[in-house]
Amino acid sequence: MLSELGAPTIKLTTTGAKTGKERNVPVLGLKNGERWILVASNWGRAQHPAWYHNLKANPEVKLTFKNRTGKYVAEELTGDERDAYWNRIKDVNPSLESYQQRS
Repeated sequence: MLSELGAPTIKLTTTGAKTGKERNVPVLGLKNGERWILVASNWGRAQHPAWYHNLKANPEVKLTFKNRTGKYVAEELTGDERDAYWNRIKDVNPSLESYQQRS
């Protein structure tokens, strides 16, 4: 499903950093081959969303898109790779530029 922002909405299933419980949250993502790119923008707030902290503590996750679920291991992108994906996802969702300026 595409969000009103033009990016696919996927269900991210994480393990709670403090509770160890399974947590589900809808997030915007960008598919690149077998990889999903997620932006932990938290709508431009200064702090990362809770699911980001869950990923840092427990990087094994499930992603569901179009009724298909896969298992993934999260990693934080840095440097040129982060910049390249950031530019691609801004092309799909230009409003992310304003989030970046606010945070």
